[in-house]
Amino acid sequence: MNPKLRPADKRFTQTLRERFCAPKLTEPASEWVEDNVRLNEPKIKGPFSFTGREYLRQMVDSFGPSTPDLQGATDFAGCCGTGIGKTIGGIGGMCYRIKNDPMRALVVKPTSMGAAGAKSFSRTRLIPTIKATECLRELIPTGVDRYDFASTQLQINGTVIDLTGSNSVGQLGENRCDVVWQDEMDKYPEQMEHDREASVVILADERTKSVSNARRYKFSTPTLSTMGIWDYFLKGDQRRYFVPCPHCAKKIVLAWSKQFSVFQFRGDEAYIKWDDGARNEDGSWDLEKVVKSAHLVCPHCAGKIQDRHKPQMNAKGVWVATAKGAPGFVSWHLPSLYSVSSDCNLGQMAKKFLMAKKSLDGVKGFINSDLAEPDISQAVSVNKAGIIGRHIEVTGEWIKILSADYHAQAPYFYAVVRAWNGSDKSHGIEWKSFNNWYELDELQEKHKVIKEAVIIDAGYAQAEVSRECCNLHMPTRCELAEAVQEAAPEVVGWQPAKSFGGKRYYRVTDEDGSIAWQPLRKDKFIDPFVGTDMARTMRVPLLEFLEDAFEDMLENIFNKKTGMIWTISPEMDNDEYHRHIANKVKKPFKKNPRDLRWQTRQGMPDHIRLCEVLNLVMAYRLQLISFDAIQVKEKRG
Repeated sequence: MNPKLRPADKRFTQTLRERFCAPKLTEPASEWVEDNVRLNEPKIKGPFSFTGREYLRQMVDSFGPSTPDLQGATDFAGCCGTGIGKTIGGIGGMCYRIKNDPMRALVVKPTSMGAAGAKSFSRTRLIPTIKATECLRELIPTGVDRYDFASTQLQINGTVIDLTGSNSVGQLGENRCDVVWQDEMDKYPEQMEHDREASVVILADERTKSVSNARRYKFSTPTLSTMGIWDYFLKGDQRRYFVPCPHCAKKIVLAWSKQFSVFQFRGDEAYIKWDDGARNEDGSWDLEKVVKSAHLVCPHCAGKIQDRHKPQMNAKGVWVATAKGAPGFVSWHLPSLYSVSSDCNLGQMAKKFLMAKKSLDGVKGFINSDLAEPDISQAVSVNKAGIIGRHIEVTGEWIKILSADYHAQAPYFYAVVRAWNGSDKSHGIEWKSFNNWYELDELQEKHKVIKEAVIIDAGYAQAEVSRECCNLHMPTRCELAEAVQEAAPEVVGWQPAKSFGGKRYYRVTDEDGSIAWQPLRKDKFIDPFVGTDMARTMRVPLLEFLEDAFEDMLENIFNKKTGMIWTISPEMDNDEYHRHIANKVKKPFKKNPRDLRWQTRQGMPDHIRLCEVLNLVMAYRLQLISFDAIQVKEKRG
């Protein structure tokens, strides 16, 4: 005869029977969350809705049965801007698991206590949502078991959720987990060399070891490119949210600008723009006009995209993987540009950006929190103090050189004007970006640069650059020298230049027959009008230089290893200048440790740095540099 079950045991047995005999769920988690979850926060109340933020669906679906676009995924990294709802999405996913797929979970916040701590998150966000959701509210323990539903550990419907701070390392080493959710991980304490324990992130992930079908989630706004959420984003398949243009319906991705992005240019970026005339009389930006005129521009049809278009665009958006990630690793990038929150409308973001540029902290916070990208200049040490001179006197004896980089994308030109004293001093006067050749003429006239001291990179469009340098209708650009024997007359003036690869210096034979090895050569001539009616009427010298050699010289000057005094004016001393300067690094080429070459960081722009290299090349060409001044000084012990 079977012993009679107590009522409590009977209910427990019935619960187990229903759970294990229930049919396997196939409904996407996002649909269940939308139908059942209710939010109950001071400014966010009512049914969970994806309206205006459909980009959250895939993130929420990652907590439920694997959908086709998440098949086999076990690790998820969300590199997100503020205001896009990433935490709300995580709460919705946790609610789905509580009701439909009980788990043992660990939630890690930056701290245990405080407004942004684990305890506050549990009491003010997670628990209120569970209580407001009818199908979960009835599962909350009552009676003596009510103490199992506390701030730092929630036991409900067979689910156990531990909540802790990253500063409580002792809480991260116990119990196996099905789910580990690490939120705002870039705010976790930095791992130091003398720490006995592994990093917080690794300790938390270790909780899922030997657990079948375990899932690990990491969400944060980024900080540095070499650590934190950005590092995990790069390990994944780097998904970006593509939305249809409201005018031409072609797929686009919302972005800020080429200058403020670590992503390589694709051609489908819709960048922000505001009216050029939104300025005060003194030339400063009129923030009120900027707010009113800010919009995105479709790269395909040039249509204006405004905040009112965001909801319909987000509703039809799709996540697209832009890289091949590690097996089972999904990563998302989502800047605040997609948010329909009033705090994230385009005008307010433009205002915030311009105000940040004037602040002492600069745009680092904007890049991290709003663009959801690491600020590369944060991760690169740039000795600004060594290259800033606010009291340099440039006299009439100094020679000014204007160097320009002409490249494929707007702004098409970057230029630097720098003065040289002819021996051991050089002072940067101005850098500028622009789109037209005549603006280069204006910059030359402004600083009274002689035509023989203008150098232009011809690596992108050699034919166009050489023809512009040979425009005889512009006497400030060039003049025609007398013809020598049967050779076409040489054009003297603006100098097209082109770098060449490798490490071997050019062999140069002087008039006296002596042989020297130089990092540049000036004896190559090209016909700027080949293939036209003006062919063979003139020739222009093409200055070829060994780029890596001059990059080495420049870096040694920056690091004060030479006798050269290199400074810039306060007008040049801004974030964009230092960012371009810092975006080159010498590292092994194609993973060959013996082949070190200067390479651009993360595909970021380095046009101003190239202008500084060209300036150095021309100074070397005009013998404005003392050979001793650019040699590395010996250390004296």
